[in-house]
Amino acid sequence: MTTKSLLAVLLLFAVIVSISGCTSKTATNGTFGEKTISLSNMSIVNNVTNGSYQYNGTNYHYIDGFVKNNNVYDAYDLKMKATIYDVNNTVLAVNDTPYYYSNGPVPAGGEMEFYFEFNDPNNQTDHYSLQLISVSAQAS
Repeated sequence: MTTKSLLAVLLLFAVIVSISGCTSKTATNGTFGEKTISLSNMSIVNNVTNGSYQYNGTNYHYIDGFVKNNNVYDAYDLKMKATIYDVNNTVLAVNDTPYYYSNGPVPAGGEMEFYFEFNDPNNQTDHYSLQLISVSAQAS
């Protein structure tokens, strides 16, 4: 192969690579290909329900609701915490292992239902609080 032919092939290759987008670097925090997700773009939807029930002589309190993902990426590994209180604002119990009605991520722009349950032997629950702890843009 002549020098001119080799130079022409290299030039053609350089042009193809430059227009293909392979050299563009659109990234967050300077890391190529990193997906980022913000916990502040996750919200607990206002249709949360809670109540008490008795099963086999034991009183339970439950909290059921939806969390919404307002991020552009799916939300993986969502961690939440619920706390129940009595009328004096004393903590009765904390639960950081909710049941999620789906095994997958919270889809971008979508919602996922969650459920917390507490053993409440004296039926003392007066109010509760919910907290979003952490979320990831990729499954761990």
